[in-house]
Amino acid sequence: MGVNIRKRKLATGEVAFYVNTYHKDFGRFSIKTGLQANPKNRKEYREALASAQEKVRQTEKILQRDPAGLFGRKAKSADDFIVYFDTYAQKNKYPAYLNTSKHLKTCFGGFAPFSSINATWLERFKTHILSIDALNPNTSGVYLSVVKAVIRRAFREGYIELDFTTRVSNIKKNDVERHFLTIEDVKKLSIADAPNEMVKQAFLFACSK
Repeated sequence: MGVNIRKRKLATGEVAFYVNTYHKDFGRFSIKTGLQANPKNRKEYREALASAQEKVRQTEKILQRDPAGLFGRKAKSADDFIVYFDTYAQKNKYPAYLNTSKHLKTCFGGFAPFSSINATWLERFKTHILSIDALNPNTSGVYLSVVKAVIRRAFREGYIELDFTTRVSNIKKNDVERHFLTIEDVKKLSIADAPNEMVKQAFLFACSK
């Protein structure tokens, strides 16, 4: 039984880090961490290596505590997070989730296996949405929170080994001028069509308080 780091040299000159896991009763598997760096950039390389070593330590703890569960999650780790996210967004039709799905696909090219997502991956998405001029910090903050919520859901369902969302800080909101609906506005909303009737009714209920 054991866990160790495997390094793979890429054509770009960078080194990609994998975590190898072995158990005498369940076999072995290798998971891509999503971490890679050029050894010539010593600071970046040390940081990537340290993150990979931390993943090894966490995997060792899980292996000792629940080897069957760990190996059971191995199959799920090959699934794609963006497909998982998009399926959830399409099912619920929440605008924030649908919009976030578009930005995930733009940022990661439509593919992100569960085995590759980690705090560094999430920081990359955060940087991406903050770089979009058309998005204000409040909207970017909503999109980041949405991704965190789905990651926590995936963790509960066994797709990932660790909930790393707390390692990425939220986006600070800007104060905005608040506008209030009139009675006429609420009446118009009550008869308007909505893609999600449950959300509409919850909103109207909140207005009645």
